[in-house]
Amino acid sequence: MKQIAISTAENALAELVEAARVEPIVLMEGAIPLGVFLSMEDMRGLEDFMDFQSAQKAHQNGYIGLEASSALTKKFLNAAG
Repeated sequence: MKQIAISTAENALAELVEAARVEPIVLMEGAIPLGVFLSMEDMRGLEDFMDFQSAQKAHQNGYIGLEASSALTKKFLNAAG
């Protein structure tokens, strides 16, 4: 990942956005990383990965999936009606 100083980023936003289309850009304050500029494609990939991780963790903890949950809801509604 490319690194750039915050002071440089403040003066070069358009270039920073273009560079983020190629690779993530780490915003630095001295030696301290403060944030990251990502392309929307990278952001969507990260969101998909995080969703997958959350679903995997939920499954490991015994939560059921959407289809099973919908089936149970229909079963209970039909039994109550």
